[in-house]
Amino acid sequence: MVLGLLLFFYAGLLLLPSFWTAIPAASVEGLGLWGQWVESHSRQLGSLIYLLIAIGLIACQGLIANLFVFRHRVAQDVNLFPGVFTVFIAASIPAFHWSLSFHLANICLGFSLLALTDTYRTPSVSDRIFNAGWWIGIAALFVPQYLLFALVAFAGLNSLRAPKLREQLTLLTGVILPFILVGFYYFWYDQLGLFLSQQFAVTFSLIPSLEWNAMPWQVIAQHALMVLLLLMSLFSYRSYNAKTTMEVRKKIDLLYWLLLGAGISILFFRDFHMLHWQMIVLPLGILISFNFTNWSKPTASTLHLLLFLLVIALGVLEIPTLF
Repeated sequence: MVLGLLLFFYAGLLLLPSFWTAIPAASVEGLGLWGQWVESHSRQLGSLIYLLIAIGLIACQGLIANLFVFRHRVAQDVNLFPGVFTVFIAASIPAFHWSLSFHLANICLGFSLLALTDTYRTPSVSDRIFNAGWWIGIAALFVPQYLLFALVAFAGLNSLRAPKLREQLTLLTGVILPFILVGFYYFWYDQLGLFLSQQFAVTFSLIPSLEWNAMPWQVIAQHALMVLLLLMSLFSYRSYNAKTTMEVRKKIDLLYWLLLGAGISILFFRDFHMLHWQMIVLPLGILISFNFTNWSKPTASTLHLLLFLLVIALGVLEIPTLF
């Protein structure tokens, strides 16, 4: 309870500049049917309620990150850094504040990660394997490209356990069942074509476009921040795995598989937008927390303060009445 309140407060601080900005128009491009519904209807609540919901969803992602690290002991020291930096990355970009669909999809992805990693050296795991696939299917109803994380789940399952066809089929069943149930609903009301079109046909495309010349410098700075954090995690792979057990290495590798899955999924968006960085929030937040855990306290505190001030500055620049 106390941890949740702390993460909620920290997320609120990071989102503070957005309380002085107007709520942007809903953008449903590239979202699934559930994502389109959430973005279209949530704007009607007003900016205050919308941002409070966003803060709560961001704090939930931090709680999932802490639960993953606490449960599996993948960090050298037990602390609150995984949740803190997951919240930090989830709230680091102003555009992230206005996308409930991606936050909901990330929470589903977190539940899938928890279910999948619980299968390691556990005799009876059919329910957990099914749940891992189920949550990926639910996430894909918000953002269809999250369906590609199913490939990560299959690879992770083969890494955590000896390959078994029955378990692979259980995972596959969990992934596709949400689509079958929702598709049956639309079929019952003679709208199956609408479901297939809105969920898949108009959301997937090969090789997205990205026009750097049309981007304001603030947006380029936001991309640069995400690239910097991503490179930090990639170049720290060896230090993350130093003096760890085989179980911990497998679970850290699974986080990198999630980063790879997110990178591949970008190829299937029609256009690459800042929001698509949200697909790496959970694994990146956990991995970056390991860096701050390994560094000395003065170094970690100073760098965290600088990053915090940078994020606040990026948010303040979005306030139109000031600039």
